[in-house]
Amino acid sequence: MFYSEVNSVRTLLIPVAVVIIITSGIYGFVKYRQSYLLPEVSVASPAAGDVWTVGSTHSIIWNTKNIPSGNKISITITRIPPPPLQAEGQEFDPILFVNLENTGSVEWTIADQYPAGTYVLGVNSYPSVPVVESVSGQSAQFHIIKEKNFPAEIYPLYSGISWGPEMLATDTMPINGIQTVFTGYSITSQTVKNITNIAAVTMPFEKYYRNKLKAAGWVIDNNLLASGPGSDIIVYTKGDRYIVVSFLTVFHAGGVNEPVQCPCDTTLYIFTGKP
Repeated sequence: MFYSEVNSVRTLLIPVAVVIIITSGIYGFVKYRQSYLLPEVSVASPAAGDVWTVGSTHSIIWNTKNIPSGNKISITITRIPPPPLQAEGQEFDPILFVNLENTGSVEWTIADQYPAGTYVLGVNSYPSVPVVESVSGQSAQFHIIKEKNFPAEIYPLYSGISWGPEMLATDTMPINGIQTVFTGYSITSQTVKNITNIAAVTMPFEKYYRNKLKAAGWVIDNNLLASGPGSDIIVYTKGDRYIVVSFLTVFHAGGVNEPVQCPCDTTLYIFTGKP
């Protein structure tokens, strides 16, 4: 007796002897195949790149195949780095639901305990508690944010660094030669400290938003571009809306009458607003 597997189908091969009596001897055997499909769990929602806001309600949707009708469902949540996570465990309860009926979906209101970041959900099917024979599926990576005050094209936020909360903010830009105050929102990254290669931190950030915003119809305003030692400001426009993608660097050496030098500390910024 042995198993074979092809495309998630496990086949149990059972040899069965059949005796054939012939005048010159006894010969022969045949074997038949008994098949069954492997159990599967897959997660349809959240989908890759979804952006869900704290306080909002969403449907977690899953599909099961070849799962006994009496099995229960549990759902867990895991945060994906970056940013750096605790050495052990997470800062929130990883269990969202237990002992659900296998209905294929459940509504989830996102509590404030989940920090902004990238996550995956795990959906587990099991016959009883304690769980000893479970079948699991995992969602694609999605994003949880605290608020959603930026244009939709900003999300998901650049994932190469961790971000603080969205804050009310103002900025000033020269429009048609006149310094104009813009009111809106800003978000600031964690500061990357003691680096020697500013471009390694900033170029992926700028490229991410250049590709993302241009694809969504945003246009760089060349009249508002600005750069300096360890800093850069790129302004995108669409109608009467503005998005500013920038970074600022603090150098540890140099300054007045001396060339600035790294090691240095660099911080990324995003601002959106209207005049």
